[in-house]
Amino acid sequence: CHALVKQAFAQGPHGAAERAGKLKGCLACHTNHSTEVVPIEKIGETCGKCHAAGSRPNEMGVDLQRTAAQASRDMQSAQQAVDAMARAGRQVGYYRFRYQEAVTYYQQIAQAQHSLDTAKVDDLARPVPAVSVHLPPAEDATQEQQWEHKLLLLPVWFLSLSAMLLAWLALRAVRKRHDDQRDG
Repeated sequence: CHALVKQAFAQGPHGAAERAGKLKGCLACHTNHSTEVVPIEKIGETCGKCHAAGSRPNEMGVDLQRTAAQASRDMQSAQQAVDAMARAGRQVGYYRFRYQEAVTYYQQIAQAQHSLDTAKVDDLARPVPAVSVHLPPAEDATQEQQWEHKLLLLPVWFLSLSAMLLAWLALRAVRKRHDDQRDG
């Protein structure tokens, strides 16, 4: 068990229950803490194993699940946006920095949820969507920039084709003159 997770667990109500001998520590929620991570979508269900539906502890579990799931979706969205911008050739250093900042908060959510301090989890989750909300418009801007780049290429192609046509016509005229001089 990670030391910071253990510390958060000890600070919360489950830590107090463990110290009182009423709870089996990590094994209360995790069948084997070294190998099992409760999937985000099962946090509320896991709390429901010991706490009645509608009870405050169960509702806290559902709230934690909702917050963690939204943060997870925000992180996926942000990662996809950064990847799309990188594939489009856009400079992404600033966005990668912002994404890594969100990763730091996101990783702390798992630690803090063990304390069952929903306010702390909410505070840690708050910066995550700020990054993901900021990035998709940047991805859209990249797509718009690509479209503008393609539009810019149209006159370039037109001028190139026109120059090739003029060169071909000039060459044809030179050959005709050459042929006329040779025949005449």
